[in-house]
This record gives sequence, C-alpha cells and structure tokens, in this order.
Amino acid sequence: MAGYTDTLFRLLCKRHGADVLVTEFVMSDAIIHGSANAWNTIVFSDEQRPIGVQLFGRDPASMAHAAGLVAGRLRPDFVDLNFGCPADRAVAQGAGAALLLDPDRMVGIAKAVAMELGDHTPVTAKMRLGWDAAHLVVDDVVPRLADAGVSAVTIHGRTREQGYSGEADWDAIARVAAAVEIPVVANGNITRSEQVHHFMTRTAVRGAMIGRAALGEPWIFSSIRKHLESGMTPESPGLGMRWHSILEYARLQDSVFHPEKQDHSIGWMRSRLCRLVKGMPGSGELRSGIHRVETMEDLSALAEEYLSFRGERLDDRGSVL
Repeated sequence: MAGYTDTLFRLLCKRHGADVLVTEFVMSDAIIHGSANAWNTIVFSDEQRPIGVQLFGRDPASMAHAAGLVAGRLRPDFVDLNFGCPADRAVAQGAGAALLLDPDRMVGIAKAVAMELGDHTPVTAKMRLGWDAAHLVVDDVVPRLADAGVSAVTIHGRTREQGYSGEADWDAIARVAAAVEIPVVANGNITRSEQVHHFMTRTAVRGAMIGRAALGEPWIFSSIRKHLESGMTPESPGLGMRWHSILEYARLQDSVFHPEKQDHSIGWMRSRLCRLVKGMPGSGELRSGIHRVETMEDLSALAEEYLSFRGERLDDRGSVL
C-alpha cells in the first residue's frame, strides 16, 4: 500500500507473524529509467523473506524488462504483477485495474514476465473480480494466467467500480480457487482471524492477503496464526503491548528515514501512527493527541498518560522489534 507499507512497517508485520510480504508497487518504466525513488521503495532486508516485489504497467515488454532488472539486482523470492489497483493514477496509465478491461493484455504481460524470469524467480499476480458487475473476468482470466506461467494469484473480492466499498465476494474467490491448480489467495474485507480460518478449513483458498487491516493492527498476523493452530479465536493484544510496538516502530522510522534531523521531529509520521491506534478505547481523542506530538518524548508521554488513565502500563514482554 503506497505510502504506508515501507520496509520498516513490513518488518513490523513480519515480526508479528506475517508469512509472506510484498513491497509497495512501482511502475515498470520507473525501474527501467533508474529512478532512485522507485528502487528505494522496493528495498528489503533478508529478514523480510520470503518477499515479492510488485510491479505495475501496461506494456508487456517493459514489464518483462523491469522484472528482469529487479530479479537480477534484488533477487526477490517472487515478482508480483498488479492487475487490480483502482487508483486513478494507475488506471489513467492503462495499468492496474484498467487491465481488467483488456484480459488479453493482462495475460500477455504475465507471459512476457514469466518468460523473462524463467525458472529462477516465480511470478504471481493480484487482481480484482472485474471492472464492474457487467465485466467480471476473474473466472476466465485466472486459468489463462496459470497457463501463462503465473504461480499463484491473489484475488481482491471486489470490482474496480466498488473500490474499497461494499462487501468482498468471498464466494467468487472460493469458486475460482476450486477451479484451478495454482494457489489462490483471498483479499478484501479480511479483518478477523475467524475469516481466514473459514477460508483455510472450508474452501480451496490457500491463504489470505491482509492489506488495510494491517495498517491498524499489524498484530493481526499473529492472531491468525494462533487461530489456525488452535482452532480458537485468540484474545486481542493488550494496550500495553500495542503501545510498546507503536513506540518501537516510531523509533525505527525516526532513526532510519530521518537520521539527519537534529531535533528528531516525528511530525511527518503522524498519519502512520494514527493508523496504529485504530480500535483502541478513546481512539478519537488519542488521534488528536498524536496530531500534536512533535518528538519521541512527546509520544512517550502520550503513551504513559493514556495507559495510566486506564490503569495499565507499558508491556515490554510483547516486544517484537
């Protein structure tokens, strides 16, 4: 997710139990032209493996060239092709979800990238059900992607027209999963471990991709893992443990991305921190407090005040960073 799932947030998710990670997406042409920003966006550490680099674009040759450059330089565990982003900036370029209106081009991109990477780097794809209710293509396209050399497909259970509104159609995802031999991963509206347990025990779906829910609860991955192992819904992490993770994440962001700052202002990361307090008691007031913090000391003081008011304390036993 552009602007949020940077290398440190991915590391936070990994240490909270995520099995596989995917970078923010970058445009193939930016990679080919040597954009430093594009390359910095997809950098990752070995601790984050297995990890895939996600590319978007509309030209098969350019996508294949970019995939080859990425595979040669970074050696990701797989390259993921974005065929589902509903954002205007991607669609306006004929990429992302725009390719749902051109299945032949979508398959052509997959085939070109798979041929470029050969047996060295697997190719996966992420798509939606279709452009709108009148153009549902997922049932026809996924088998073609498999034939083109795609090793796994993640399906977001909405159309581009829906964006992120309405309910994801998990039945459609399960239907496709039962019809193809490659692994199908479910995405969209997944916010609870019970949903993943249902997928994994009652359908042919092989996994779940968590996106927006992880922005507010990166610990959702450990909850899912515990549920799959025990069959029981796990308890939510305590407020002390959540604050410990938030503070450690903020310290890492501060030290890695802006080490040159003498005043160590953290105002630039307020929107990221606000995501992590989602669902906490009094989260509205808490977000207001975060919008006033300027330094790590301010954030630590806010955590102490918040926990003290609720009769709790910072829990370093939940340390994951």
